[in-house]
Amino acid sequence: TAVNVTYAPDGQISMELGGITGEDRLPTEAETAHLVQEMETFCGEFAEFERRMRERGILVGSRIALLPPEAAYAAMINVTEYEVAEGADLQALLREGAAAGKRAAGKRQERKVVPQDMHRED
Repeated sequence: TAVNVTYAPDGQISMELGGITGEDRLPTEAETAHLVQEMETFCGEFAEFERRMRERGILVGSRIALLPPEAAYAAMINVTEYEVAEGADLQALLREGAAAGKRAAGKRQERKVVPQDMHRED
């Protein structure tokens, strides 16, 4: 998972959380579920992120949108379309993204379907 940060000349910053891939594509159902969980975690940590930005003199003036973590906002970030910092291993990043997608798919398959009148004990 990565955070795509875009900085506009007028000072506006946008952040988008997404899965890592080397192609333009939509997330799978399993990746979408994983990304929604990641969004929930990110939203919970955003206050700390804001505090750290404030310590460095970056102030959040007004928010145009602070969208809730929802499947509709799940996206894949094609990292081959971005400049990569010197010394960064793009192939390792793509391998990590692919492995995370496989783990998300595996977790999705492991879930048990339980009738509503029953409960799980695992």
